Amino acid sequence: MDRINKLSLPSTIIISCLILGGFYFAVERTKQRSIEKQQEIRMTKEAGDAVTKRLCVAEAEQGAVDFYKQSCTYNCKEGQYYIATYNANYRTCLQRAGLE
Repeated sequence: MDRINKLSLPSTIIISCLILGGFYFAVERTKQRSIEKQQEIRMTKEAGDAVTKRLCVAEAEQGAVDFYKQSCTYNCKEGQYYIATYNANYRTCLQRAGLE
C-alpha cells in the first residue's frame, strides 16, 4: 500500500502535465490556423483590389482618351489624353469600387 501512495503523486503529476500539454497544443494549433486563414483572406482581398485597380486604370484611360477626342480642336494626337481627366476618372472608378 505504501508503494501505491509513493507512485500516485508522480503519476498524477505526469497525467496532469500530459493533459495540460494537450490543451496547450490544441490552443496553439487553433491560433496558427486562425492566423493562416486571416493571411489567406488578406491576400485574396489584395489580389482582388489589384485586379480592380487595373480595370480602373483601363477604364480611366479610355474615358480620358474619348474626352480628349471630343474636346481637342487643334493639333490633336491619337491616343493622348488630359491627365486631369484621367485622374478624375480613376478616382471615380476607385470610389465606385469602394477602394478610396
